[in-house]
Amino acid sequence: MNTATNNWTTINSNHPYNLESFMPTDIDETEDNYYLLRRIATYQNIQRASNTLKIVIRTIRNNNTICCDQTLIISPTNTIDQPSLIIGSDATPESNGYLKYQWQSQSIDNNTGNISNWTNITGATSKDYLPVPLVLVSVYDSRTRGNIWTTLTSYNYRRITVPQYYNGKSSYSNVIKLSAESYLYSIPSVIAYPNPATSIINFENSKGDVFFKIETNTVSITNINGSVVNLNNYSILSPTKISVDVSSLPAGTYFANFDTGDRRSIKVTFIKSN
Repeated sequence: MNTATNNWTTINSNHPYNLESFMPTDIDETEDNYYLLRRIATYQNIQRASNTLKIVIRTIRNNNTICCDQTLIISPTNTIDQPSLIIGSDATPESNGYLKYQWQSQSIDNNTGNISNWTNITGATSKDYLPVPLVLVSVYDSRTRGNIWTTLTSYNYRRITVPQYYNGKSSYSNVIKLSAESYLYSIPSVIAYPNPATSIINFENSKGDVFFKIETNTVSITNINGSVVNLNNYSILSPTKISVDVSSLPAGTYFANFDTGDRRSIKVTFIKSN
């Protein structure tokens, strides 16, 4: 029985005493799914139902997501932003110690684009993870015809979630990227908080200088399917900060899109939670 239908359905018409496996046909990948399972025994037209088991099917979207991509700005004084905490959603419905987390990373060579294999991060077994700061080095830049400070490596991160029961199957979160960009070449950097958000989410220019121009048709929010769920419906808090009411949105991953007015665009990923 899927809890969305509340109707008991016969799984196997051969009526074996045990059930090796079954494949649900009504799985919705945009939300959590769970099924209640029982066995009916019949003897001389007398039926008895067994106790009920709960089978959970976890999807990547709502119960094992992490947020969000980070672009660290290298300032003219040769310093770089510190990484922010990567926030991971609670991998529901299991909780109270039934889950084990393991964070993994990939290194990306900024010169060649080569990406390493995924490796476990030692000791990174909490729900959230704070990345190690990126290292600045001085290299020759043909655009400026001189040395600039940059990073040689970027990183991808993901989180593995394993339920702590017999034969528990691990699931992988979405992948986010930690990279750096020179202040001279960067576009406005927008941060979202609180993230995940339950009712109100703020978008702010993390540089604190010239913000994207707020005008008609410049701010839109889309869901993972690309559908616009909010168009220019926001409140201006300051020249560099706006807020959006997301309380009516279903839980999931969304993208806030900003038009800077100079043929560039900014996309910020955020998670709406219940």
